[in-house]
Amino acid sequence: MTATPTDVQILQAMAARPGGIFTYVIRNILASEHGFGRALKTDAVRRRLMKLEDAGKVASKRWGPGCSIEWSIVE
Repeated sequence: MTATPTDVQILQAMAARPGGIFTYVIRNILASEHGFGRALKTDAVRRRLMKLEDAGKVASKRWGPGCSIEWSIVE
């Protein structure tokens, strides 16, 4: 079973680090500071972030084709 963070947990992790934040960094914050540990996968975090973007809560910026995605909270 894969660990999946809630939208609130993701937004809390992002709020703790102002400015843009990469997907893998959000995953690492959730794993270390929110108790998910190694069970949390980066793709699960990315999927939740994409849903948050569709809801208008976060915005993404891509750094080139196939590269990292930087996320920020929409004010």
